[in-house]
Amino acid sequence: MGGRWHFRNWSLKGKSLFFFAVLILLPSTVFSSFVLYQVNQILKREAVESTERHLDAAEKNLSAKIQDIEDISSYMIFSEDFRNYMALERAPENAQVFEDLEERLKGFLTFHLAGKNYINSVTVEGINGNKLHFGEPVRAAEKQWIRLAKERKGKIVWSSAYAVSSGWSGKKYVVTLFRVINDINDAKRPIGLVRIRINARDLYQSFTGAVTRDKGRVFVVQRDGSVVLDDDDKYLGNIYPDSVLVERILRFPDNETFFHFRYDKGGLAVLREIGGPGWYLVSIVDEGKIVRDLKSVYLLTWTMFLSSVLLGILALTGFYNFIVLPVVELTKQTRRVEKGDFSAQVPVRSDDEIGKLAARFNRMVATIQRLIDLKYKVELKQRESELKALQNQIDPHFLYNTLDMIRWSALLEKATETSRLIETLSRLFRLTLNRGKLWVPLREELAYVESYLNLQQKRLGNGFRFEIRAGKELQEAIVLKQILQPVVENCIVHGFRGLDRPGLIEIACSLENGRLHINVSDNGSGVDAAAMNARLHGGDGEQDGHALKNVNDRIKLLFGSQCGVWFVERREGACARFILPFISREDEIIKITNSFGERRWN
Repeated sequence: MGGRWHFRNWSLKGKSLFFFAVLILLPSTVFSSFVLYQVNQILKREAVESTERHLDAAEKNLSAKIQDIEDISSYMIFSEDFRNYMALERAPENAQVFEDLEERLKGFLTFHLAGKNYINSVTVEGINGNKLHFGEPVRAAEKQWIRLAKERKGKIVWSSAYAVSSGWSGKKYVVTLFRVINDINDAKRPIGLVRIRINARDLYQSFTGAVTRDKGRVFVVQRDGSVVLDDDDKYLGNIYPDSVLVERILRFPDNETFFHFRYDKGGLAVLREIGGPGWYLVSIVDEGKIVRDLKSVYLLTWTMFLSSVLLGILALTGFYNFIVLPVVELTKQTRRVEKGDFSAQVPVRSDDEIGKLAARFNRMVATIQRLIDLKYKVELKQRESELKALQNQIDPHFLYNTLDMIRWSALLEKATETSRLIETLSRLFRLTLNRGKLWVPLREELAYVESYLNLQQKRLGNGFRFEIRAGKELQEAIVLKQILQPVVENCIVHGFRGLDRPGLIEIACSLENGRLHINVSDNGSGVDAAAMNARLHGGDGEQDGHALKNVNDRIKLLFGSQCGVWFVERREGACARFILPFISREDEIIKITNSFGERRWN
């Protein structure tokens, strides 16, 4: 089974398809896939690097603006005007002072609001009850961040995005800096609170100009995932709706300022930390748009791949039509010749080497047909005659001796035993004649030998016994007729001569390596196996071995030198081994007999 599937045993069609798949289809597929993968990786890497550069610029821009806002709050700590406004006792005698302070503070705030259009409003409150509000009038719930700022005792608190009601433009979202202002001379003594509100949308637009947004979204979140800045107001102040993204933000490495990962919803998320308020600038790159950018590359690669496959198919078709197909046709016609059909002809389609081979094959078959007509048929008839002549060479002495034994038995015994012996002899004659057939089932050949041995036992006074062993699966095997009797006769005539113990003849049949083995052995005086084999297979044979040599010649004429009769060395007695092809079907016999002109099976 394993040898059958060996590559050398494949058909030409199978080998052609194999080489096409291995040398054309597989390399083209692998190369195209590799190119697409590499281009895809390069574009993704470029997208990440480009986004990182843009986010770096945006982070610097946003950080600068945040720093400007924080610097305003820091300036209020060191400004004597702001400290006096928040801490100086409000008394009638200080009315002019407060008026002058308020004018100067408004000028300062006007300068910053005019230069920073993203600032919504500024509210300054002092412990003395003074309150200065500059910018858009707003109403908002800010108590939670005021409380947090007081707990932080002077440290900056940045709120998340929250909605305010503007007296100018209605509802809008702001992000606010809250900070308690401490006395510069007594750092633990709070003197006021400042709130600097920033329009979320204006701040978002002021730094996203550095980010290319045509391939995805850009927004700012806090560490807890709440959105601070976004182009869409519905996200502001809420936890970003994608829990996977929020979870990855929460796992942002503390020692990193830049982080990216593949986004499960078809994108690539790139994060950049904004140090001051602890925010994260997020950009989600749409991989679908990257793939669309790859469309021309994909198209070119697939065109090259399909072109390679198409050329390979054309090459395979040409190879098959001009080389494989003629060889397959030649093989088919050769098989016809092998079966004996010499009318086989191969079409000659070209004048190349394949065409010349086909033409020479046709001439060879025609020559073989002429030789068969002129010579081989005559020779086959001659072989048929030789086989029949060999078959008809039967020792007449056996018939005479048997008849003599029956005569004496009739004198000494009653008619019943004589009748049995005559019946045995009659069966023996019937098997001998057998309507002139050359072939018999093994069971008939063994029955013939058994009848012969029964008669010989009676003739010799039961001076020997015999055993015949053959399995059921072997008994229908087809063998040449009357091949065992000469060996059995030699066992009785020569092997048991002068034997001082009861003789034993054993006939054992077996199937070995697809051939039928029949061992005929005795416990007699034995023979020189090498000398017997030389007589059978080399010399002319002595007179007493003439019948056995005829049997050996008959087998070799029909089946070749691999079959025949051989003697086997053994310690006691002799053993002759018949080696025959195992033939189980009638059609196999017909093929063999047809080869030698035999037409009389059945």
